[in-house]
Amino acid sequence: NDPYNDIPVEKIRENIKVALQEQYIFAASIRENFRILYPSITDEEIYKALTAAGLNDFVTNTPQKLATKTGRFGMFLSGGQRKRLIIAIALAGKSDMLILDEPTAGLDAITAQEIIDTIVNIGRQRTILVITHDLAAIERFDKVLVLSNGRIVQTGPPMQLATVKGPFAAMLAYRNAV
Repeated sequence: NDPYNDIPVEKIRENIKVALQEQYIFAASIRENFRILYPSITDEEIYKALTAAGLNDFVTNTPQKLATKTGRFGMFLSGGQRKRLIIAIALAGKSDMLILDEPTAGLDAITAQEIIDTIVNIGRQRTILVITHDLAAIERFDKVLVLSNGRIVQTGPPMQLATVKGPFAAMLAYRNAV
């Protein structure tokens, strides 16, 4: 008997939020994108989530503020702004755990580093699971799980895994050689 099967789906949805790599952003305002998931969210709560995700300055400097239109799939936003909005929406859920799927994929190095800084800051208050192929800032995370063929083949602090012969050290060596 698996105890996880006894957890109601609603409880899982309350406690775990996900920011997907290809998450849909509605052709609506920033505020409306939050309210689709959180109908009773206040502007203050939205600004708090935007601040945590590093997007508050952008929003407060636009003439429409929270009424700023995002466009379908976030086409009116830069790649970094789009990623930050997806993270902010997930953060607004007040969950204990946040799962981020490829949060730096397709971003320039500076924006990717800013997103990693945001994730590290968020991780001080919540459990964060980052699914990534980007090893640029991997040393900033507490623990790494290396998957191969759907199974965990290595686990541990990144700096420790870097010194052990195995797939993680091989990935780092390849990255450093390129």
